[in-house]
Amino acid sequence: GTSNQQLGPLFASMSVMKNLDLMLYSHGEIGPIVVKIANGLIFSHMDYANALFVNLRESSLCPLQSIQNQTAKIILGRLKFSSSTHALKKLHILPVHVQADYKLIILVFECLYNLAPSHSSSLILQRESYYSTRSTDNSVLKVPFTRASTFHDRSFSVAGPKLWNSSPGELENCSFLNKFKSKLKTYSYGIYSFH
Repeated sequence: GTSNQQLGPLFASMSVMKNLDLMLYSHGEIGPIVVKIANGLIFSHMDYANALFVNLRESSLCPLQSIQNQTAKIILGRLKFSSSTHALKKLHILPVHVQADYKLIILVFECLYNLAPSHSSSLILQRESYYSTRSTDNSVLKVPFTRASTFHDRSFSVAGPKLWNSSPGELENCSFLNKFKSKLKTYSYGIYSFH
């Protein structure tokens, strides 16, 4: 399917990184080329495809989180079994599932402020209370009804509004994208724990 096609480059990159991982910890040294490959192959692909990681089962997220952890430690030249938490914090990288939520909320913001393509914006439906204060009604976007926990719960039209409605009201006061991103990242670092 489409998801597999989009994730293909990432899985291929993960295979390369596993080989680099073995080479690195066998020889005990890191060269600039290893760091460049780690950044280019892993983080760029994860960043490109991370919206697909929203609401994935933990069993599916664990391999992705593991490769992100190891990549961060390779870039920093840290030992294989050193703290992943410290490595991610040092690089200012959010864990996989947190970054996925962050990117989806950004896309919702862009839809609300006419910064996204029309086909994406059409999937976000505002409630009549949208212009009221978030303190009186935090659910400002309509969440389509789904009968059960299915793939539809991971779709943008469902997952996006759910994440937006659960975010703090103070974020709504940001009408500039860069400021919103900064506040949202601070919020994301604050409420999620690193694994």
